Amino acid sequence: MHAPPTAPGTAPRSAPRRHRRSRALGFAALAVSLLMAVPTAQTAFGEESQKAQAAVPGGGDLGPNVHVFDPSTPDIQGKVDEIFKKQESAQFGLDRYALLFKPGTYDNINAQIGFYT
Repeated sequence: MHAPPTAPGTAPRSAPRRHRRSRALGFAALAVSLLMAVPTAQTAFGEESQKAQAAVPGGGDLGPNVHVFDPSTPDIQGKVDEIFKKQESAQFGLDRYALLFKPGTYDNINAQIGFYT
């Protein structure tokens, strides 16, 4: 943009430019201060999650309705049958179960999981 013409002998108007420049500097200072605050917040949240993870060794408690099996777990079929008996008549109830299997080979397991899977 060109500056509006001025009368001979008068100084050009530079106040709007100064105002724009100071506003831009103010916005830049605000942006820098916000960017500097973000790593601090991330560090604080990271420390909280590390404390929570450190408080529960072995990966944490997933809750009473989550069962994690590995190939060496004894009586997997008995536990699966027990959960099925609870769910067979309460498939729309409030209790839900998660059966999680770690990688491995599971022989002779018959899991009746026909509820909207």
